Amino acid sequence: MKNLKELYQEHHGKSSDKWDIYLEIYHNILSGQQKTLKNLLEIGVQNGGSLEIWSKYFQMLKT
Repeated sequence: MKNLKELYQEHHGKSSDKWDIYLEIYHNILSGQQKTLKNLLEIGVQNGGSLEIWSKYFQMLKT
């Protein structure tokens, strides 16, 4: 399974601005929930690109 940094680097959809250091921290905190998390609230989505990436990262996420 890919980590968040890899998904951001490969992403070609809507734009998303996240600092690399945050991606590593998010992955360390959330990687254990990749197969079980069903809902995620992101505040400040800007263009929506990160929502596309979250939906790839979390397999069970409802879009």
